[in-house]
Amino acid sequence: MTPTEVAIQAGNVSELAAITSHPSFDALNMGRVHLFMDICRRDSTPHYEEIKKYFEANFKLDPERLDPTRRAYVKLS
Repeated sequence: MTPTEVAIQAGNVSELAAITSHPSFDALNMGRVHLFMDICRRDSTPHYEEIKKYFEANFKLDPERLDPTRRAYVKLS
């Protein structure tokens, strides 16, 4: 699992923010975001809502890098 996947599955917004704000963070290598968001949703709806809100405010899908095996994201400012 990637660090991003771990933070998302745990529903830990502060950990996710720390990971994604690190200078060496690469949004293209976040991992299976939607899979781990779904696991978080099943485990804790309140944590899922927080993670989803953070994610939607800070990332968008990269339409030029979509393929069937991986969803690529771009970090917003």
